[in-house]
Amino acid sequence: MVAWSLVSAITLSFITTVRRSIANLRKVYQIPCSRCAFSTSDYRLKCSVRPTEAFSEEAIGCYDFESKEATQLVL
Repeated sequence: MVAWSLVSAITLSFITTVRRSIANLRKVYQIPCSRCAFSTSDYRLKCSVRPTEAFSEEAIGCYDFESKEATQLVL
């Protein structure tokens, strides 16, 4: 009985960890900075418009987002 309880607890912990990881990954993939025209390749200045919010959860829904593909089409 103790062994089954231990196995159940470990399984539940594993499932909970996987669900949290998936939720975190979904949130991370919503950050648009890597696809933005204002994003730079310099680690000191990640974004020329909003440097403090760049590549963080605060950048989700950024009003200044401009797609790199759209910029290339205009040029």
